[in-house]
Amino acid sequence: MRLCKTKMEIIMAKHDMYQKDLADKVGMSRGNLSTLINGKNCQARTAFKIADALEVDVTEILE
Repeated sequence: MRLCKTKMEIIMAKHDMYQKDLADKVGMSRGNLSTLINGKNCQARTAFKIADALEVDVTEILE
């Protein structure tokens, strides 16, 4: 699964959230989150954790 960078940035902006804030909420490092946002594949459970932290459906953050 790949996260859509543009969608992620828009949703994070709506929540007034920086990558560090989201990473803390998900329980991962900012560097790892940045890598995923920039196009590296992630596991389904990680995508679901990120979606839960952003209070959206997982389909809203995937490419």
